[in-house]
Amino acid sequence: MTAARFAAEADHLIVSRRGRLLGPVDDALAALGLTRRVAGTIGTLPASLFVVRDSDLVGLISSWALPLAAALDLAVFEVPLVLPPLDLGLAWHPRHEADPAHAWLRRTVRELLAGWSEREL
Repeated sequence: MTAARFAAEADHLIVSRRGRLLGPVDDALAALGLTRRVAGTIGTLPASLFVVRDSDLVGLISSWALPLAAALDLAVFEVPLVLPPLDLGLAWHPRHEADPAHAWLRRTVRELLAGWSEREL
């Protein structure tokens, strides 16, 4: 798969909570003089996989989501671009701040993400 083929041969679905139609993939393509066709955006990664499964669209996932793609029988290929690292974050309602079980969950997720930050997502 070449960057030109990746950009030209399919319509793309972007995961964006804010509905943004451009992102790091578009920046990387622009550096190569390429653009892609974006059909739309969707707010969450899991939802995007179902849309991709039931359409002809192309979507992007990180390696940690490969089991989800496999469970949905999606074809997977490496993106032919150099992309910046993916920023991940945690958010929770303030009422959970003092909850010991919630604090344990946040701590556990942070530890898992810290381990992932040391290798490619």
